[in-house]
Amino acid sequence: AGRGFDPAPVRLFRAGIVLAMRLFRVTLRAVGEISVCHGSRYSPPSARCLHHLTQSCDALLAPLTIALIFNDSNQRQAMTDLSIHLSQEHKIGKVQEFLKEIVYGGNDGIVTTFAIVAGFAGAGAEGAAVVGGAAVLLFGLANLFADATAMGLGAFLSSRSEQDVYKATREKELHEIHNNIEMERAETLEILAEKGIGEEDAKAMTTIMERNPEFFADFMMQYEIGMSDPSDDSPAMAGLATFIAFVIFGAAPLLPYFVMEPTTTAFNLSLLLSLLALIALGALRWKVTNETLTRCVGETVLVGGICGIVAYGVGLAFA
Repeated sequence: AGRGFDPAPVRLFRAGIVLAMRLFRVTLRAVGEISVCHGSRYSPPSARCLHHLTQSCDALLAPLTIALIFNDSNQRQAMTDLSIHLSQEHKIGKVQEFLKEIVYGGNDGIVTTFAIVAGFAGAGAEGAAVVGGAAVLLFGLANLFADATAMGLGAFLSSRSEQDVYKATREKELHEIHNNIEMERAETLEILAEKGIGEEDAKAMTTIMERNPEFFADFMMQYEIGMSDPSDDSPAMAGLATFIAFVIFGAAPLLPYFVMEPTTTAFNLSLLLSLLALIALGALRWKVTNETLTRCVGETVLVGGICGIVAYGVGLAFA
């Protein structure tokens, strides 16, 4: 209600009332019509009673229906307003929400796929000629989709595990609040003092939180234990974002081998495309984080370059 619309249970209850009254009203009308068809006559009191019941239903249905429509409209409007506020004022959109998965999946896709190419190149032209371009693609694509699936499922399980750990830890914190309030009060006063809040204000804030244990638990999870609430995160979407980023960015090193033999030229083109993909990934980081372009691109290229050099070195060892 504090956000401008009724909570879900209230809306559901009100909708049930409206439905029940509509059914009751339909029943009254049906009774009247059946009676007329069979030629029965109401006594004046019965007729007035039926008429008043029907009018009462109409009188109650109108405001309840309007309230349902108004509150549903308010809810949709509030959700829309919040989305607009987050996207325009705080610059938080879908890319920002899944930036970790996109960067993690994209960088790993580029590096692991380029490792296949670099390994063959490091082994020398003879080794590449022996296996042929089809084999490079076979190894590369198998690695691309197998690793993308593993990374996506890993991100899904990781997000689910994070939610499970948070839930279990929060339940322990709630238990402490209900059963060891003195210790929780002392910890809260210490936390607030470290944040620069005066003693009187800290005591007042602690007293308020003690009357609101759910909020108190959220506060302690954030500031004592250092865990953010992941309940709004979607494990399935995190896994999907990781998978898609892995496939899209990881396909770049393989593109030359679709049209060329595994020669030095093809490897050089693969190296160039890998570099461009890393730059694009770094630019994406820069766009959504507002950090400096040099830092975002430089870090991404440096990490990817180190992994590529290691893979090429392994290939050289078997040359």
